[in-house]
Amino acid sequence: MALADIINPVVTTNATGPTAVGFGIPMVLAYHTNYPDRARSYTSTAAMVSDGFLASEPATAAVGAIMSQTPKPKRVIVGRAANDGKQKITLTPVAQNLTEYTVTINGQDGTFTSDATGTLAEIIAGLKIAIDALSQSVTVTDNTSTTMTIEANAIANVFTIHVNDHNLFKYEDETPDAGGDSGIADDIIAVANANDEWYTCHPTNKGKAVLTAAAVQIGKMKKLLLTSSADTEIYDSTVTDDIASTLQTANHSRTAIMFHPKASSQYPGAAWAGKILPYDPGSVTWMFKTLTGVDTTTLTDTQSTNIKAKDCNMHVEIAGATFTQYSNTCDGSFIDLVRTVDWIVSQLQIRLLGLFTSAKKVPYTDAGVQLAMTQIRAVFEEGISKDAIASDPEPVYTYPLVKDVSLANRQSRNLPDIQVNANFSGAIHSVGPLNVNISV
Repeated sequence: MALADIINPVVTTNATGPTAVGFGIPMVLAYHTNYPDRARSYTSTAAMVSDGFLASEPATAAVGAIMSQTPKPKRVIVGRAANDGKQKITLTPVAQNLTEYTVTINGQDGTFTSDATGTLAEIIAGLKIAIDALSQSVTVTDNTSTTMTIEANAIANVFTIHVNDHNLFKYEDETPDAGGDSGIADDIIAVANANDEWYTCHPTNKGKAVLTAAAVQIGKMKKLLLTSSADTEIYDSTVTDDIASTLQTANHSRTAIMFHPKASSQYPGAAWAGKILPYDPGSVTWMFKTLTGVDTTTLTDTQSTNIKAKDCNMHVEIAGATFTQYSNTCDGSFIDLVRTVDWIVSQLQIRLLGLFTSAKKVPYTDAGVQLAMTQIRAVFEEGISKDAIASDPEPVYTYPLVKDVSLANRQSRNLPDIQVNANFSGAIHSVGPLNVNISV
């Protein structure tokens, strides 16, 4: 029997988002062969290195992004993906004359400068020569002078990659999901079976197919997927099958994605969780947060508008201030409201179960109903104290008198028809119109 079979709160809100039990611990999911355990808990990257991780490994970098924040979580779960697809990135340069094109792989630059009559064919050919000379564990393929593919030579040869200017390239992460019993969904399940205390999931694999499958699985588990992508089609309004559009169309209320050109090396989604999870649910907005170790992204107004239209997030600089912008899940919900609902459900279950297990019994009397209501009120009072729930108007509680409860419910020992009407405290993200009249 599951806890929900005994205590099954149903929290409804005018902000889209299902309910779940959740806590403030992130989980980085990465392929590695350092040990057979599906999950281990770490308080530092130094401890990971002691377990055989290299400082350059994706898992180490993602945990580093989390633990570099202030404040930061006390620990991070590292989940081991048993299998993965070989990393595969497709680049399409935008042909321009006398322009420098740089592709940085594992921190090394492969550069080609076009001549006065730059063509796509010569740029791809030049970049292939430059990248091949880096001697990385990748294979560069010139796809008939129209696109170029950079693929890891083996699953373990995961590489970081970014370009010098995202406007000079169309970037697509086409890393496949292994599928079957070794795909990311099965890996997430296996990690949860080993250790289920984490709340947010951060795959180091950024392939579109991988993130799509992960979003489906995380939605079933009622946790949160926070990730990022460098795919440039995200800010193209004419494209409707990019990763952001795909997640938005599927109304994934438990996935949030950020566009970032250095998604494969700086792990903005993981850093974002590291910045927020130390705070109590509902006490903090995910917007306006500066992420340590994460570059700002320079975007045109059109690109920013298109990213927002796809319920995607950004890390930008405006008027000299650096911060996260939007804070939405892929169905348009605010991440903080989803997390607040999760906390409410968790606390209702924990408090009511504590009542049932600590008392000799809770009698089916009006006095017994009040015992249950005391625990329910306590959850919302705590929510008010954490600034997650609004104190004005105060929550309104409705519950039945025992004489009005049906015989069927009394015989089955179920207390029905309890209702709480409360408001989120929410957050202010903008001001306007702001009318100022100045007289001389």
